[in-house]
Amino acid sequence: MDSEQPGQEPRVVGERHACLVFTRPADQLEAVARFLASGLATGKRGLCLIEERSLEEVAAALEEAGVDVSRRAAQGALRFARARSAYLAGGCFDAEAMIHLIQRAVAEARAFGYAGLCATGDMSWALGRAPDELVAYESRLNATAFRSARLVGLCQYDAARFGAAAIDRIVQTHGQWTGRSDAVPA
Repeated sequence: MDSEQPGQEPRVVGERHACLVFTRPADQLEAVARFLASGLATGKRGLCLIEERSLEEVAAALEEAGVDVSRRAAQGALRFARARSAYLAGGCFDAEAMIHLIQRAVAEARAFGYAGLCATGDMSWALGRAPDELVAYESRLNATAFRSARLVGLCQYDAARFGAAAIDRIVQTHGQWTGRSDAVPA
């Protein structure tokens, strides 16, 4: 049984698009689980684009956060995909195609009776890309998909792997950023 509290809106601390900067995988998993559990509790469909962690690790963190993963997945309320396959569909990154994919996912969630979409993505697929490309994508996402109150999102960046200079630029495109799992939706 889920321990989620109906009616609690995910707190992406004043914004719908947050950035998790983490250094420990355990912190990443805890924050992602809390974020998705909170979104599910408000009637949103959860979408988790995983890359560096296994589905088993994410599912275990969600179970620990009180989410009945098997039931939620069977209902279609919780979906998982590899980040690389979503962001690099067609073999390369196309920001506009990814934005359309997110907008379609929100529309589909609404069509199936969900309040919206609570999406989180591990950005490790983008390692080695110029920070300007990510900043442009994140900014474009803010101007389009995140204008809808039906979408809340949490981008996940590994501080050690992306480096301080890139992280400094990337976090500026998010309404809020944190390195602590307790500051992301409770």
